[in-house]
Amino acid sequence: MSEAQQWTGTERRWRAVAALLSVLLLAALVWGALERTERVRAERMYTAQFQRALFELIAQVEQTELLMAKSLVSGSDPRRVMYLTDVWRQSFGAQASLNQLPLGAGALMRTSQLLTQAGDYAYMLARKTARGDAVSEDDWRTLGELQRQVRVIAEQLHGVPGDPAPRAMSRGGLHRPARGRLDDGPGAFRDGFQRLELQLAEFPTLIYDGPFSDHVLQREPKGLAGPDIDADEARRVAREFLPYDLSEDDLTAPGEVEGPVPAFRVRAMRRAGLIDVDVSKKGGHVVWMLDARPVGETNLSLDEAVQKARQFLAQRGLAAMEPTWASAAGHRAVIPFAAVEEGVVIYPDLVKVTVALDNGDIVGYEAMGYLMSHHDRTIPRPALSEEEARARVSPLLSVGRGRLALIPLETLEEVLTWEFPADLDGDPYIIYINAATGDEERILKLLQTEEGTLVI
Repeated sequence: MSEAQQWTGTERRWRAVAALLSVLLLAALVWGALERTERVRAERMYTAQFQRALFELIAQVEQTELLMAKSLVSGSDPRRVMYLTDVWRQSFGAQASLNQLPLGAGALMRTSQLLTQAGDYAYMLARKTARGDAVSEDDWRTLGELQRQVRVIAEQLHGVPGDPAPRAMSRGGLHRPARGRLDDGPGAFRDGFQRLELQLAEFPTLIYDGPFSDHVLQREPKGLAGPDIDADEARRVAREFLPYDLSEDDLTAPGEVEGPVPAFRVRAMRRAGLIDVDVSKKGGHVVWMLDARPVGETNLSLDEAVQKARQFLAQRGLAAMEPTWASAAGHRAVIPFAAVEEGVVIYPDLVKVTVALDNGDIVGYEAMGYLMSHHDRTIPRPALSEEEARARVSPLLSVGRGRLALIPLETLEEVLTWEFPADLDGDPYIIYINAATGDEERILKLLQTEEGTLVI
């Protein structure tokens, strides 16, 4: 081979190498541009999502405080019932917005607890007022104290900046935005909520006979069966629980949750939005789940949503559950389910499923009541027959077929009752007669609204 031919071959090889390097450089530039585009899109979605949650939280907390004030000054019992039940709705809506903020797991425990107690206490007073029971001055003073605490939340929230996004997101951060939560977030955003928690901690403990009283929340959960798990196992549990095709890389365990049921917070990132799942450290039970994706216009009926929720529970080993009173708001349906055992409805063992009414996705799940109350029970035989119990119901009511139900009292004791649907002049009620003594344990009035059935 001549020297010229050798040089020509070498030149061709160098040209090939140069062409390959050019292609690789072009590919790198394209990849970098796509990476930057994806990062910018994720950052904008992340910021917009949490800004919306913050603004909704402020509006809901302010509305909660206003409705509490109106219930305190109203002289009309029917209006008080309306205001108090609206307090209950707004306070739990505020909690949903609170859970979407980029704050570390357990960072707003006192704020969340106070909102829960405000709603629960208002609901208890609404039931008392609707039944015609006496509401004491101490009851109203307690509501007034809760109102002042809710006002503190509203005032502090106005001082929180509206940009919770971390300053930069790596490629891993696109799938793990939880790393930009409270511990890493902008100082002003973090400090605003820390000041709120410190201020609320100075308020006195709230003691009353309700399920969210401070002394009740300190009880031990009964339904946490199984060994302790680690964060990796929590990710596996969350992945199996979520109704989506997710890889292990799509989920992280960015923090831990304190409270009655200590848990790992697992987070998944989908294009539609963030999903948070709390998995108990003991036993690996799913305590709570929230899919923060925006929900479109309503396309499903409440009955269709109930069927979606029932199917979801059955696929996760909770087939023996009975839906109770479903309601809908904001294009979402919230359906409580009570356990059924030996034909008896076990109301303390309650889970709540939230269904998006645009396409039937399960966007919320809450099993705190179930995990706090569920245990192996010996259900007593009723001393009264259905007919004997029916005879204890007011003769003014038209009474339907009864069924056995285990219900919780305000003291958290459980009592076996006969549950009767009843009607008076077109107004529906539920009457609970003690299956051992024949005493009337509870009366619930059902209000049919556009959102579903409200129980008071």
